[in-house]
Amino acid sequence: SSAADKRRYKILSKVLTVGIAPLLLVFSVILVMKVLAVF
Repeated sequence: SSAADKRRYKILSKVLTVGIAPLLLVFSVILVMKVLAVF
């Protein structure tokens, strides 16, 4: 059962990475645009 849990965790972490990466990308783009708007 330990191996199955490890695999499930791996899949979960991959899903989280795939789900969060675009959000971070969008957030950083918005941040850069705000900073550029200030200058």
